[in-house]
Amino acid sequence: MAESLGVSFGDAKVLILHKDVNDSQKAQKVMDFVSYHSHFNRDNGEYLELMLSSVMTKNFTEGGGEYYLPKEVWQNIAIVHLEEWLHLDQFLSGKPLAGEEDSEIDVALYMKQRGINLTDHFLSGHGRRKFFEEHPNL
Repeated sequence: MAESLGVSFGDAKVLILHKDVNDSQKAQKVMDFVSYHSHFNRDNGEYLELMLSSVMTKNFTEGGGEYYLPKEVWQNIAIVHLEEWLHLDQFLSGKPLAGEEDSEIDVALYMKQRGINLTDHFLSGHGRRKFFEEHPNL
């Protein structure tokens, strides 16, 4: 799909986990890594690139087994990846998706309007939490 839109996938960074992510500090570091290293890049509209950072390990299991990763972290990774695709959509359409001029707020509002459960980590960036506190009925 990206290729059909003239978008390439860059060499996104991958965090390789060597042990469980079983506390909130470790989970925060993983979510920060993915958020920080995921981007939608455009070079004067000529070159479009999605960089979707992720995590990897040999063995993921459920319930605290070897290389456990909490559901909250997976949710945040999915939301961050969706965010970058939506920034691409904003760029291609040339307009906001939900009517907000701030592209970061616009993407968050668009997701919320479609029933996507926004994580605390996602809301903590780009003034999103403050926006929703100031506009509780949106």
